[in-house]
Amino acid sequence: MGQGLTGKNKESHYLESGSDFTVCCYPSPQMSSEQSEQLEQALLCLGMLGGLGARSRKGLGSLSIQELSGGRLAAPENRGEYIEVIQDLLKSVCVDLVVNEPPYSALSALSRIDISSFQKSPAELLAEYNNTLHQYRTWQTEKPNFKGDHDWAYDVANGKPINTLPQRTVFGLPHNYRLSNAREKNVDVNASTGRRATPLIAHVHLFKDGNTLLVQALLRSTFLHRESAVKISSKRNRKALAGEVDWRVIERFMNQFGQRETIHG
Repeated sequence: MGQGLTGKNKESHYLESGSDFTVCCYPSPQMSSEQSEQLEQALLCLGMLGGLGARSRKGLGSLSIQELSGGRLAAPENRGEYIEVIQDLLKSVCVDLVVNEPPYSALSALSRIDISSFQKSPAELLAEYNNTLHQYRTWQTEKPNFKGDHDWAYDVANGKPINTLPQRTVFGLPHNYRLSNAREKNVDVNASTGRRATPLIAHVHLFKDGNTLLVQALLRSTFLHRESAVKISSKRNRKALAGEVDWRVIERFMNQFGQRETIHG
């Protein structure tokens, strides 16, 4: 669950990988049958797509639901059931969201969910995700991507006028630069609200029989609300721009995985 992400010499408490726990829900007698079903759906979504703790959107702290009892729905026990449950969940939320983006991260008709990799240990799946993301997003690789972002950062540092955002902004904010060959080495790119979490959620799912899946969910939504902006600053440049982003940048990253199967979107 994001181990080691605390300050120096500060103790970090965590649940070890492979730990099991049970959550018991006691619905109010006043709950309607619809509300009870929504609670089941929320528990399934958490246990099939989500996690707990620091860096949970990067796959750390993934929760794999093993059993869901007491209601109408059940936890999946294999890949086929996993896909079926996800698609059934999405049928109930996609009817009215074909065109408009949800205001916050949420499942909708605009979401994309992929099984990106499988048949490896959970640690191997996390490592594969991390390495693929690093190679895609980082400038200093054998085949650098996003040269335009690299040049954009130097333009900001050198005080040149800019009217666009870096392509990688879509992965979330802050998105800051530390430049090696500029007089002003720091370029900060932040949401005026302080933070915009990544819309791409990675999840490692472990079934009872030991089989695993690496799942990615792109929850496309309003990137920044109307009153918000992206604040760009260096010693020579300060500007606020609207948060218009290119969602295809994340989709191209999802396409990097050779074993991928898109199950929604």
